[in-house]
Amino acid sequence: MNPINTALTHFINLEDALADQWMVDVDIHDDCNFMDYLEPNENHPEGIKPHLDLAEEEIFVSSGTERCKAALFRNFKAVVMRDISHRVKAYNDYDILSLKLSGNIKQYQKLTAPIPCNYNAPLLERAAAIAATPAFSERIEVLFNKIKNSNLNNKQKQYYNKHLRDFASIYLSQEHAWRNKPSFEALHYHKNESQFLKLQELAKSGGMVSTIGPIGDLGFLSKYKVSVVDTSNIWQYVPIHIEGLSFSTRIVITVVVNPTRFFSCIHIPFSEEEAIEFNHLLGILISCCGNKNVAMGIVKGEENDMTNPFAISLGSIFSHKTISLLRNYVEKNIIAIPGFKPIDITNIEELNTCTALHIEKLYEDPKGRLFLDESANTINFLLPDTYIRLSRIEEWKKAFEKTSNHSDLIGFIWRLKIEERLAEFIHNFGQERMDSLLTRCCTTVPCFENYWSGYFQGASVSEGIAAIVDLHIQTENSD
Repeated sequence: MNPINTALTHFINLEDALADQWMVDVDIHDDCNFMDYLEPNENHPEGIKPHLDLAEEEIFVSSGTERCKAALFRNFKAVVMRDISHRVKAYNDYDILSLKLSGNIKQYQKLTAPIPCNYNAPLLERAAAIAATPAFSERIEVLFNKIKNSNLNNKQKQYYNKHLRDFASIYLSQEHAWRNKPSFEALHYHKNESQFLKLQELAKSGGMVSTIGPIGDLGFLSKYKVSVVDTSNIWQYVPIHIEGLSFSTRIVITVVVNPTRFFSCIHIPFSEEEAIEFNHLLGILISCCGNKNVAMGIVKGEENDMTNPFAISLGSIFSHKTISLLRNYVEKNIIAIPGFKPIDITNIEELNTCTALHIEKLYEDPKGRLFLDESANTINFLLPDTYIRLSRIEEWKKAFEKTSNHSDLIGFIWRLKIEERLAEFIHNFGQERMDSLLTRCCTTVPCFENYWSGYFQGASVSEGIAAIVDLHIQTENSD
């Protein structure tokens, strides 16, 4: 008796419909510029179940390798594995083939049992090492015979025969430590017959395919209903932009801690107007910080409400919620003056990129005025050239006169002196203003003279002021 009930599940045969997507050339030596994650690095996969329970039982898309087995928690009609790594596809295709060719769970265990090797060695070295062993040759011979006698169509037989050694060398050189971890027990399908049979039926029906490409590039599924896209923690490395789907879907993301934390949100495809607004806002942010990943990292930090784990994108998903986060951030923190590079006022060092004219224009904007006034009270973070430009602007001089960072002020003066820019700064700022500022510090700030002498080798503030005056006079005369 079949221990599972899949009689009501009508699997979608994606193998035939998407043959051009999964029967492709696989090069296990291809470098996708990202670390191989063939072994699951997330514990307690059952944590995803409450998120899957909110989704329809249509198509489940996942990144990586064993993550796709979370489909066992529901009765999805098909599973699509999507990853940029050729080696991930090699792993997945070997697993799918083994599910199809196994007569029972014991045969599956034999076909997928890892061949011992030095698991600390680089992956391709391990793969080459086991490929030279008798155990590997015996396994390959068994699989070739099973493929020959299977009911796979001719194109599929040709595909698997062509790539079998590479697929096997990747899959069998893995330690598969997850198989013995209690923290992964919820998906120990290799020894749970009910789970195994469910996966096998899905594979044999053509409902499991592995494809190569970014997790967000799903246009090949545009005519299908995708219920869930499980993106793992990709959001921590690159922004997740789901493109090509015609329907809303639930996007799942994870935070890799122990136990793994799962979050999700509903993704609704953008309208044309929303896409234009999103790209415009993101473009402004990218122009401030230099690249898309940094820009989206900024937006991540804007999502502070973590109370509802079923409505969280962590700011790294191109979604309606992210549009709102971007809109709010740009309105609050970005100053975009026509003809000049946009400025993010949360980063004081952006002033280093501003010309004197740009700085003058910033003072015409209320946010810019506050930003520049703050720079007068957050000294020592900018380049000397920037302070020279600022010292020519009357509004900034007034703000600098009111500075409360008196200990920083001494270090600031010393730094300009060391870099031979102090005389020019005083010339622009005004000698009387500087004298007045330092005198006020002497009379109102405890230990100011002690700080001063630490920099100026025991000289009193009055002596230091005199030295500054002399330096200024010498500069004036040289001019």
